[in-house]
Amino acid sequence: MTFQMKSLMMKLGRLELQLKETKVSFFNSITLGNPKVFTWVLVAFASMGGLLSGLDQSLISGANLYMLADLHLDSGQVSLVDSLMPLGAVLGALILSPTNEALGRKLSIIVACLLYTLGAGLEAGAHSVGMMYAGRFILGMGLGLEGGTVPVYVAECVAKKFRGNLVSLYQFNIALGEVFGYVVAAIFVNVSGTWRWMLGSSLLFSTVLLVGMIFMPESPRYLMHKGREVESYSVWKRIRGVSDIDARREFIVMRHLVEQEQEEKKRR
Repeated sequence: MTFQMKSLMMKLGRLELQLKETKVSFFNSITLGNPKVFTWVLVAFASMGGLLSGLDQSLISGANLYMLADLHLDSGQVSLVDSLMPLGAVLGALILSPTNEALGRKLSIIVACLLYTLGAGLEAGAHSVGMMYAGRFILGMGLGLEGGTVPVYVAECVAKKFRGNLVSLYQFNIALGEVFGYVVAAIFVNVSGTWRWMLGSSLLFSTVLLVGMIFMPESPRYLMHKGREVESYSVWKRIRGVSDIDARREFIVMRHLVEQEQEEKKRR
């Protein structure tokens, strides 16, 4: 065994001992047996954020055909309804960095889901143009925050060799969401309260994502960045495993890179 390998094993051994002495919460103790399975479940739930973005683009197009009479909208108001979502997304993108730094990746995605769910609920239940405006803007904030957080979260959790393909799954889900949106719009086209059902249907998807993310772990890199090394190692064991030498080495490399980044910040 080389000196580097011995050093690697010693570092991981110390973390393993510290982990055994640490009280782990219920959510941090959830495992799915095989770390690879856990990783795929994590990616599947997180990437559902792209589904929400694609859904909205399709659903609002269908809803616009039916809500004009109910809300007494003129052409200018319809344009504003359409534009308030991207305006909200701009604000969501602006708060992306401080929110990720303060809350972490997982909680940022949960906050984004809450904003999206609140916005979608206001849209579906809107009885005035102001309520619709508020719903569109809040929903957009959720999409802006989620759109920048999910790819980072996935990239920090998956193995390096799979990172590119799994991060691109988010973009695939945007396209898939657009298809689902048009299918949903077609299903409710002859139902009483057509546009409310269309817009409200996205609540199902946002709720599934919200509940699923509650049971997902925080990004191990973020935890390491915050000095929570043992917790970072615990998450790594669950989603990546430490039985494989490449996984062990990648954890140590990640730790080293985070330490370098922190040292560089101190020099500035």
